[in-house]
Amino acid sequence: MNVLFFMKIGIINFLRIVLRIFYIFPIKDNYFFFESFNGKGYNDNPQYISEYLSNRHKQYRQIWSFRNNIFKTVVTPTNIKKVKTGSLLYMYHIMTSRVIVTNDFFSPIIPIRKSQILVNTWHGGGFFKKVAMTSKLPSRYMEWYYHKQNQMISAFVASSQYFIKTVVRDSFLFTGDTIHCGMPRNSVFFKELPNVKERLRNYFGVPFEDNSLLVLFAPTFRGCSEQGVLNMSDENLDVKKVHEAFEVKYRTKVYFLYRAHHAIVNDKLSGNYLDATAYPDMQDLLYCSDILISDYSSCMWDFGLMNKPIFVYAPDLQYYENSTGFFKDVNEWPYPIGRNNKELLDSILSFDYGDFINRNTKCMAELVSYENANATDLCVEWIFNRKQTV
Repeated sequence: MNVLFFMKIGIINFLRIVLRIFYIFPIKDNYFFFESFNGKGYNDNPQYISEYLSNRHKQYRQIWSFRNNIFKTVVTPTNIKKVKTGSLLYMYHIMTSRVIVTNDFFSPIIPIRKSQILVNTWHGGGFFKKVAMTSKLPSRYMEWYYHKQNQMISAFVASSQYFIKTVVRDSFLFTGDTIHCGMPRNSVFFKELPNVKERLRNYFGVPFEDNSLLVLFAPTFRGCSEQGVLNMSDENLDVKKVHEAFEVKYRTKVYFLYRAHHAIVNDKLSGNYLDATAYPDMQDLLYCSDILISDYSSCMWDFGLMNKPIFVYAPDLQYYENSTGFFKDVNEWPYPIGRNNKELLDSILSFDYGDFINRNTKCMAELVSYENANATDLCVEWIFNRKQTV
């Protein structure tokens, strides 16, 4: 095992030395390099920072990385230059751009220079799934990996004080700067955006000027088992009965939206629902939905910022708790939990909104949330201040 470990890090360190050939090129002070989910899309926190620059700081050049399978089809503003993830052009731009923004980690073979600024916005907040070194299976390589990553990262964007402790410090072992601005993608939840609601309802063919409700079901990625990618197949959500329960509870028409996780392919539900998996902006879906059903996804943290009803449907709760673990005991979550369809239906029909508001508000206060309407402004301000020191 030790031999494999040293061989692996030896290969990585060799490639880091080779890639330093790009050090012959000077760093371009007016370039920003963006990547979201390792090149899987134009979305999440990096997109919001990118659009902010496009609107307010047009003098900066923007490079975005996309994987080969979406490179030709991904839609971006005309001012953005696209590069294929892992290509020579990718290596050139990531190692010569003054500022790098990502919501995940880069390959450890990339030797980011100390005079570059790498901001990791991460892609989730809250108190849900354990990750990295706090997960059930930390390893020697994992510890080495995060120490190597932390040598490259200038700062993490923090959604809450709790996130800094549990994720940034304990899980990622990062001891550097944190930006207490909240996630840029969540600023929309503190604003009135009627045009977004109208656009989304038109997209799905849902009447805009009626009293109908949108219920969004958005489960998380459940990892892998010996049988492959895990999904909700243990006990699929009974869309028909859940749909009916919400209409009985709220005495109005309900439209049911389903959004599968981007890492899961062909994960389908049975029943009558609107498929929102391909809709480009998850934050739009959350903003426009009236009710959320999820399991362990950080979208519950995002949705909770609006104090809208949240229901947890987790038929594999015990397995997930044993295999992955949670930062906060599930019994302390402010949301009603259904471990099967019957429990979920009961929690819908007996839902007390006032009690939910009290529990959710208390939870946000305990975690010391940093989320606010100006997260992107504050994040970019931090970057510009750091640029003056390098």
